[in-house]
Amino acid sequence: MRRLAVLAALLPLTGCGGHAPSHASRDAVRGYISHVNAIELALHKQVEAVSDATVTFSKARDMRVATAALARAQRTFHRLHVRLERVTPPASARRLHRLLLALIAREESLAGELRTLSVFGPSFADALRPLAAANTSAHTTLKSATDPVSVAAALHRYRAAVAAAAARVRTLRPPAVERPQYDAQLQRLTGLETTLGQLERAVRARDRTAVARAEHALSVVSVSSDTRARQRAQRDAVLTYNARVASVDALAMRVQRERDRLQRALP
Repeated sequence: MRRLAVLAALLPLTGCGGHAPSHASRDAVRGYISHVNAIELALHKQVEAVSDATVTFSKARDMRVATAALARAQRTFHRLHVRLERVTPPASARRLHRLLLALIAREESLAGELRTLSVFGPSFADALRPLAAANTSAHTTLKSATDPVSVAAALHRYRAAVAAAAARVRTLRPPAVERPQYDAQLQRLTGLETTLGQLERAVRARDRTAVARAEHALSVVSVSSDTRARQRAQRDAVLTYNARVASVDALAMRVQRERDRLQRALP
């Protein structure tokens, strides 16, 4: 996970003093820098905590810790943005001011997306977890059952478990990077629920042709989430997220260059 870039952009401002062409412009620049540094000092510990949270998140440790830290980070960046908006920069620092505001806004957005991801991952796993036991139970029963009533009852229980899992999944709100996987899994669950219902009815009706059709449909559903199209969609979503991260890093570099330009302009 990336380290949020705003800290690196703000820290160099502590060295942006020097002699201005006049006392007024010098004081204006110093006053602006003082405001920005006060904001940075107040939030330094929180940004460090975010860095730790991203490490925790990337190593799949306790997600509750990462989620709490990322939520605090999102609020922190929002407060930083509000406070910086209230600062009136001197004319020579207006471009730097605009760039900093844009950078902080993007950092807030990414922190929010990471927080959503840290919540979604465990919730998604929890929604699907009961299916493992339901799947094992259904296969065990179907291997030993010989009469249509027992087979139909096993299929009914399995379909109910799948329907419950699908209902839990529908309550989730995936981040963009997880949307392809989420859509694929929900489509698979919906298809599985429908096909199990068809198979159950065919078994109860003792319709061998319908049973064969339903069994074939069941085998298709079981692999439908692994198509190349879905794999491409997942890859594209990851690439899009990485591009957003790269754009924030690029913006941080623009902030650095503008800071350097402002510093060079002060004799």
